Amino acid sequence: MLAILRDRDSENTVKGYLSERGVVDARLLRGGVDDAVDFLGRERSPRLLIVDLSENDDPVGELCRLTEYCDPRTRVIAVGDRNDVAVYRGLKELGVSEYFYKPLAFDLLAHACDPVFARTAEVSSPRAGRLIIVFGARGGVGTTTIAVNTAWHLAEVMKRRVILLDLDLQAGDAAMHLDTKPSGSLSEALKNPDRVDNLLIERAVTRLTDRLDLLASLEPFGEAAMPEEDAVLALTSKLQARYRYVVVDLPFWTANRFNRLLNLPATLVLVSDETLASARDALRWKKQIETAPAGSGGSVLLLLNKAHAAGTLTDAEFENALGQKPDIIVPYQSQIAQAASLGQPAIAKSEGLRYGLTTLFRRFPGEGLAANGSLFRRVFRR
Repeated sequence: MLAILRDRDSENTVKGYLSERGVVDARLLRGGVDDAVDFLGRERSPRLLIVDLSENDDPVGELCRLTEYCDPRTRVIAVGDRNDVAVYRGLKELGVSEYFYKPLAFDLLAHACDPVFARTAEVSSPRAGRLIIVFGARGGVGTTTIAVNTAWHLAEVMKRRVILLDLDLQAGDAAMHLDTKPSGSLSEALKNPDRVDNLLIERAVTRLTDRLDLLASLEPFGEAAMPEEDAVLALTSKLQARYRYVVVDLPFWTANRFNRLLNLPATLVLVSDETLASARDALRWKKQIETAPAGSGGSVLLLLNKAHAAGTLTDAEFENALGQKPDIIVPYQSQIAQAASLGQPAIAKSEGLRYGLTTLFRRFPGEGLAANGSLFRRVFRR
């Protein structure tokens, strides 16, 4: 538990509650939302967070900023100095469990916190982790490189809790890019999605860093390794309830069978290289997505990878073949491939990759990067 409060009376109420319940591992800090953001940027998100929204002109906006740093399963209790129904409703829509108007009452605090410490509380919240699906126009365009480095940057630089899901069960390279071995439990989870719970996920994931996990398998050749879409949808939903970001490395030969997955509220990153064949297939994907059923919540970004490599089209030729400019451009650099072969994140070594992916990271509010309004209008619009 973490409580960040501005006044001594609220602190004393929380201390009294913790003392009566015998809770010894809680942390109490003096401050507000900025202090909570600073703490969560360095530490893992707690199971329970109490934060003071006093002295803020826009408490709902401040809480929205804070939720970008919280795991979806974190139970958030807000206290403040505004007795305003609109504020209360806005905070509840963001997934706040309770909002208490000061002075903070012991009985109300106990009613909100007791289920958490009894481990009987389920976070009923519209907050869910963001879903990023990376797939290629065709094979060999560098989809895994983009997925791996996106996940690593979000976890290690932006300090979010991230899981990378590699859905190529026979030839997936995400684990190799990160100098580890897949656990092999992903295949079992996809065969029995109804049995996937928090304990199974904890056992199945490969813990790469304090904030980055991997879920992957490497099945023998000759065995059926095409996951069912229903199983993938069930698994990603459970992962979104645990992680701030779920990055999916989706094989191009699977993507065409997963229309429902591609129609989820997500950021879809379509990766192409600067060849005529890739431009042709990216255009086909564009047409398919444009004709998807109405109501799709996803947005698509076209990422040109390995731009200006020897023997490929010029920028003008590629844009002419595709009928638009790419949303993201990552130049060809030899150190990107070298880093992958060494099991090292290429984004830490390649300025070109880091600069190119900045456009992707700008899509996410609260990441400390200015939003680029024109980007939202350049996506494959209907």
